[in-house]
Amino acid sequence: MADTRVHHSGLEVMPPTGLLVASSSSSEHYSQDKIHVPAGERATDYPELVAQEDYPIPLNAAYIPYDVYSQTTKPDGAEPSVPPGEELPQKATGCCGLSRKASWMIGIAVALVLLGALIGGVVGGLGAANAREAAEESNSGDSQTTTRTDGGDNQEPPNANRTIFRSQIAALNYTDLSATMRRAVFYQRETGSLWVSLHHPHNNSWTQHNISDTIVGKTNGGYYHPKLSTPLAVAALPRGNVNGVGPSDVDMAIGLYYLDEDERVHELNGFEETLRDWWVGGLTNGATVYASEESQLSAMGFFCPGGYCSNTICIAYQGEDRRLYYRGTPLAFMPTADEEGRNVTQQSSMRLYYYASNEIWVDAWSDEQWWIGAEPVMTNQELVNGTMPQLVAAPAGASNGNILVISMMADGVFTGSLYTPDNGWDQTRSLRFTNEDGESTDQRPGSNLSFAGIALNHDGSFYGITEDGIIVEYAWDGPDSGFSFSWRESIDVF
Repeated sequence: MADTRVHHSGLEVMPPTGLLVASSSSSEHYSQDKIHVPAGERATDYPELVAQEDYPIPLNAAYIPYDVYSQTTKPDGAEPSVPPGEELPQKATGCCGLSRKASWMIGIAVALVLLGALIGGVVGGLGAANAREAAEESNSGDSQTTTRTDGGDNQEPPNANRTIFRSQIAALNYTDLSATMRRAVFYQRETGSLWVSLHHPHNNSWTQHNISDTIVGKTNGGYYHPKLSTPLAVAALPRGNVNGVGPSDVDMAIGLYYLDEDERVHELNGFEETLRDWWVGGLTNGATVYASEESQLSAMGFFCPGGYCSNTICIAYQGEDRRLYYRGTPLAFMPTADEEGRNVTQQSSMRLYYYASNEIWVDAWSDEQWWIGAEPVMTNQELVNGTMPQLVAAPAGASNGNILVISMMADGVFTGSLYTPDNGWDQTRSLRFTNEDGESTDQRPGSNLSFAGIALNHDGSFYGITEDGIIVEYAWDGPDSGFSFSWRESIDVF
């Protein structure tokens, strides 16, 4: 295969493209879009998009490229909102209504999560894994939250380097085959391996599993080890026979994304609800995509019944342009309902949140076109000691009609913005935490908690990991409560 390594400039995001499972190795290319600005302008004033299709796809898989749409109006038909001093971009000539320019800020690419041959190979093991899951749940404690390790020799020294545990984290919630909501947190242990802790609601316990150990046992040297403190992103597609958008012969499809020491973006896939069986994904096997040294990652499952979505996983990352003014910008990528959250029967919109000029801004995909540089959703985000804030966002409420965005500054201060279809944005509000001891604190959690990384799933569960390896879980009290979070439990990942 020819060298497909690319050195994009600026920030990259992988756009919506359709996914199908094919038996032929010859098919369409990856479709990659890049949000950027014209040369000589600051990279965060009014980013646009440029399309590129130069990635060969993995064996036994294919993508359907999107059509071309004009970029001249907002999703609601009104004129786009353009920051002062900028002009409305010309009609796009690329895919998804994206124009082509010389310098890029943000690019977009789509991660492959379904490999036809791979899925066929994992189906046989799902029944045994599910049976083992049920047996372990029945044998665990009934009331006390516990943590146990699953998966043979985990190759991790107990309690090693607890004081320098600097993992980023990612969170996922999903409904298993028994219609039970499950919660999972992904993190990196101090020796560099990737782990997942999965909650078992029937007995309120957590199971740890060494994902890296599983991959190493299958690849015979083909595993790309994550760099220390790699950013992590995770997203999932549901089982296809539930709503017709995913694979029908596996439990679900999960994509876990990370960077190696060379800043290459990698993908690992899971196809069963116990989160024990993992495979090297299509993005690693079929394309060579590099991010910048300071890049963050964010991922979302872009699926919906009725053919309104491309039914695949999209990821966001930052490219290699060292001239980018806001290197290391935080990213939060999420789906939402159409018509600014009001059309909850159709959920084919996307939002990308990022840092710009001491604010958090949003770009929007809706009605098959991009709404670029739409609006700031959070202000007063001045850098602390030159360090970017961390950023998470998730849909909430009835059919993803609400949006919650959370920022954590480098000094540990939390700020939130909440969107509801009826009231619009309630911006830049202090978070209120009800802590383990029952006391309430504003701006930051109590008990002198300091988080190295944060995550937010789509069920209102908010996570922070401390530098000594404790994951603290808070539950969002919901849109009616605004910005209140209640302590749920602490999860020791050692």
